[in-house]
Amino acid sequence: MINIYCSTKLSNIIKPEKFTLRNSDAENDWSAHLFPVAGRKCVIFVNKETLYSVVLIDILKKDLLNLQVIFTEFLIKQLEINKMLTPKYENFIRENNKIMNIYTTDNDRKTMGSLNDFISHIKASYDYSGDLDKAKKYVVKYLNTMPSKVLKFHTPNDMMIQKIKNYG
Repeated sequence: MINIYCSTKLSNIIKPEKFTLRNSDAENDWSAHLFPVAGRKCVIFVNKETLYSVVLIDILKKDLLNLQVIFTEFLIKQLEINKMLTPKYENFIRENNKIMNIYTTDNDRKTMGSLNDFISHIKASYDYSGDLDKAKKYVVKYLNTMPSKVLKFHTPNDMMIQKIKNYG
């Protein structure tokens, strides 16, 4: 089971359940936020354990209503592009994401800080190039390769590779 904690902006569109305090499994918890780039809606998902991010650029409001399928497919696609995905882990993702809980924010400051940093990099990439396609390429190629102090200067890619190895 996967848990996605949505920002207020995203919550206003998809109407998730209210967050209630409970024990959660950080490896399957993600934070999500809706933000604009060049007047287009974008959504970023950040894994709470690894800080691995998946970004959907230029997404339509109607697509957000089918968040479960979109998130699963983009996560698998990004793991494939980054050459991390194993068949066993892909099956795990597909089975695990069949049951998805979507909540309002849990105000996790560590994840939200990294999420905001990633968003600033995405916007800077667009501002530098002026091209949304180049910003997409930047996201896929570089966003998860930046070391993070929160991860003891490992990258989100390194942490996700380790997570996949630990899975089997």
